[in-house]
Amino acid sequence: MRRLKELGHRVIIHTARPNSSEHLGRLVAYLEEHGIAFDGINSDPESPWLCDKPLADLYIDDRALHFFGDWKDILWQIAGGEWTSVVDEYRALLGLLGDRAEQGRALDGFLSKETNWLTAPASTRFHLAEEGGLLHHSVNVARTMIRLRRELMPSISIESCIIVALFHDTGKVGYGGIPYYIKNTERRLASSRGKKYIINPRCLHIDLPTRSLFIVSKYMDLTPEEAQAIRYHDGQYIDENRSVAHREAPLTRLLQYADNWSGGVIEARGAFEPTV
Repeated sequence: MRRLKELGHRVIIHTARPNSSEHLGRLVAYLEEHGIAFDGINSDPESPWLCDKPLADLYIDDRALHFFGDWKDILWQIAGGEWTSVVDEYRALLGLLGDRAEQGRALDGFLSKETNWLTAPASTRFHLAEEGGLLHHSVNVARTMIRLRRELMPSISIESCIIVALFHDTGKVGYGGIPYYIKNTERRLASSRGKKYIINPRCLHIDLPTRSLFIVSKYMDLTPEEAQAIRYHDGQYIDENRSVAHREAPLTRLLQYADNWSGGVIEARGAFEPTV
């Protein structure tokens, strides 16, 4: 607070305490006792008019939400932390879709009823190699990507972020009735290298991002940016993605960062961060 004053700012304390002489007197005494610099309380002495909320260039508040003109993001932040399960949070994310909400429900219907979307692991032995790991990872990526979008490029559609984040890895369900991952019944053998799951030999090979794009595009009208993000979400970690190097749309880069952060940091340490 002193540094703000040194930089030439005028500091107004805006309190929710009762606006009485007793409470304001106690507050002034506390601020002065602790050497906290301020220019006014609840009103600006130099304001040309009286108002209940002090006019300011910036408001510093521990409960503040920065509004960028996107009410869906505000609602998401307000609802954060209320989910009792990953499935509930996943359904809430779907609820933020706008014009493509019906398409989202159709895709969810296929994934939930005809594949192991709700129970599939995210990998054979690395991040979230457990029942439900794929959905857990997808929700992690969505919440991380929403945060990145908010700070780095709020002009990107939150709907696009939700779609590509939730469904970038749908290729890991395989096909209807043919799962991609199956439990490893020989996991104790040295040849399995500790894999809890193995790739189903009955599942026709298509690289995972392409299969994700194949599944999602059957139900949802994707923009070129969304299609690129899903197809190249692994970034430059695989040789097949070299063609997109330096040609990534901002949405693709956000998904790459969110996917990498979720798998390599959040899930690597066994954490499931609260929604913010």
